[in-house]
Amino acid sequence: MLPNLEELILSHNKLDHINSEAFFGLSNLKKIALQGCGLTSVPMEALRRIRTVTMLYLDNNLIADTENVTFRGFHFLKNLRLEGNLLQRVPTDALIGLRSLEAL
Repeated sequence: MLPNLEELILSHNKLDHINSEAFFGLSNLKKIALQGCGLTSVPMEALRRIRTVTMLYLDNNLIADTENVTFRGFHFLKNLRLEGNLLQRVPTDALIGLRSLEAL
């Protein structure tokens, strides 16, 4: 597909759901920007395919719950943006294993 693509910026589009196969073949992605897309949940099924991500921007969406979300295995993730959502809390279990995380 696009094996050399490192940045995928889809911000401010109407993407209330991300298909589990959406990132198939994008094995070198470093930055995913999904700000202001109207997402109601973290697209974990799609994100599991790309563990090379260092920046994940999910801010300004409609995400209200991270209860069943885990970023375990995202060892390279340095920047995770969740501000501007409807979150009440982020369970500590969701952040276990983020040994490279520098900004939340």
